[in-house]
Amino acid sequence: MLVPDIFSGMESPSPDDRFVDTYVPYLCHRVEVLLPQSFAERLAARGLTAQSWHTLAVLHDHGGCSIGELVELTLNSQPTQTRIVDQLEAGGHVVQVADGDRRRRVVRVTPAGRRLAKTLVGQARKAEHAALAALSEKERTQLIKLLSKLSVSLHSA
Repeated sequence: MLVPDIFSGMESPSPDDRFVDTYVPYLCHRVEVLLPQSFAERLAARGLTAQSWHTLAVLHDHGGCSIGELVELTLNSQPTQTRIVDQLEAGGHVVQVADGDRRRRVVRVTPAGRRLAKTLVGQARKAEHAALAALSEKERTQLIKLLSKLSVSLHSA
């Protein structure tokens, strides 16, 4: 069923027939943009971007990682990841240290970075909980499981 489109004078699909309402990449993108909006202000106040926060959170969870490992875990390009690490290092949140082989460098969280990450993890959890308030606990758990399963499946492909 088509309904008039008031913006162009052309007909558009009814809400039941709209492609974007059931297209997973589109829905994931909307969630990606809308979910962290309240948290983004907290990051900006600390001089962090969403990408630098993701890197700091990965390092908080995984300990020391090479740039290559961070690329794998964050899905950033190598040049972008190197720039982010350099910015985090300039901010005193991480250090790059030689790891046995002088050519291999490992990025580690500093004590100040660890304190910041711990604070931000708590704030991120609160922001996430507020953003997902429309979902029951069971639905939130199911959503996380499904997204994790999809992520693993896509990464393996």
